[in-house]
Amino acid sequence: MNKKYVHGLILAIVFFVFLFLIQIYLPNSRSSEEYEFFIKKGESVSTIANNLKEEGLIRNESLFKGYAWITKNSSNLKSGRYILSKNLSLNDIVLMFVNAKTQGMEITLIEGWDQKDISEYFEKKHICTKKEFLDAMDNFSEDIGILKDKPKNMDLEGYIFPDTYKLGDDFNLNSIIKKTVLNLDKKINEELRQEIEKRKKTIFEIITMASLIEKEVIAKKDKEIVSGILWKRLDSDMPLQVDATINYLSGKDIIYKEDLGIDSLYNTYKYLGLPPGPICNPGLDSIIAAVYPQKTAYWYYLSRPDKTTVFSKTLKEHNIARARYIQ
Repeated sequence: MNKKYVHGLILAIVFFVFLFLIQIYLPNSRSSEEYEFFIKKGESVSTIANNLKEEGLIRNESLFKGYAWITKNSSNLKSGRYILSKNLSLNDIVLMFVNAKTQGMEITLIEGWDQKDISEYFEKKHICTKKEFLDAMDNFSEDIGILKDKPKNMDLEGYIFPDTYKLGDDFNLNSIIKKTVLNLDKKINEELRQEIEKRKKTIFEIITMASLIEKEVIAKKDKEIVSGILWKRLDSDMPLQVDATINYLSGKDIIYKEDLGIDSLYNTYKYLGLPPGPICNPGLDSIIAAVYPQKTAYWYYLSRPDKTTVFSKTLKEHNIARARYIQ
């Protein structure tokens, strides 16, 4: 074989090996900005590589897959939450994934979020897609005490207790949902359950009422008064006329006149009684307010622009307040 050819081939091999090593060990960027990165349980090396490329954390997904294969780590990349920066090399990232240098994942669910809000949050957190979350809400079948009086045809809206949750590396969607429902089961303690039974209500009715209160007012004291007003309206066969149920139906923050005519049992302007189920996931203050309503002479309320509440005893007083505070 021609010596020049062999020499050239060796140089070419050395050159390509050099380029390969640079790609493997050279930092992706000078930026030290940190990013959350998630590997779901069971994700393939191809999916991980594509996600890294989309986040701008590696230059080439094929190189990542190839290096993971060469180092026999394709099946050793651990699931979990990682904090990565762009100044890491491809080798650094692979070693982090292999050695499972994860950061305990933490999620915070906000009082008043409905399942649509949570599905969007979970998708941003790379826990699941919005559809996967909504399907899981429909199909959840764990035997938990708090769910015993929930109608079988209803999803878990209202039962995802708002709180901060720390998740292990092996979390899955069902385990997260179960954790939130068990938390609610714990929060509604024996004292609350006895009071609910004493009032001849079901837990489902209380959670439904609490969800209305959660969306209507902010202050704990106001929640108790609004609870008293709404239960009194129910007992008097008066429409609840809760604006939040219209917002829930329309998906809009502002209520237009035509929205009041939406034909749905969730429309508390059109139909008497509680809506068929919760319209959000209420916090503990709203649940307690639903269980312990404050009796007053008030029949009406509205929120000022600063979110404080104005209460009225008569429709005339209420209309004066509306003219004053609602533009």
